[in-house]
Amino acid sequence: MAFNFFGKKEVEAKKLPKTPLTEIGEKDALPEAPKALGASQGAFQVIKNFYVSEKSARLMAMNQYVFKVADSADKQSVKKHISALYKVRITNVQMLNMPSKVRNIGKFSGKKAGFRKAIVTLAKGDVIEQAKP
Repeated sequence: MAFNFFGKKEVEAKKLPKTPLTEIGEKDALPEAPKALGASQGAFQVIKNFYVSEKSARLMAMNQYVFKVADSADKQSVKKHISALYKVRITNVQMLNMPSKVRNIGKFSGKKAGFRKAIVTLAKGDVIEQAKP
């Protein structure tokens, strides 16, 4: 229940005539929806990029690859999206939450944001070529 203190008139919503899509002309037609990309739909919201460090370089020799992933990502979504993007078979996924770190620049103190990473183990014989240096 709203009170009309300032005497403003309520505007009625214009009612458009209901027409089925078959009567709409070519120029009034709705745009087509984008085609689905399959299992990799939304992969770039889950997988951010490769994580490069000394440890990840050692893990590549053991057929394990490290990715930065979204904070809301889970093992099943990471496995689904990486196998669809890189056409590989995944045997294991391990998830880690990296903590934020304090960084000092001169007299100013700040924080480096934490992130979530995934260590993905591939099946024997599968390789992700984009991760190789």
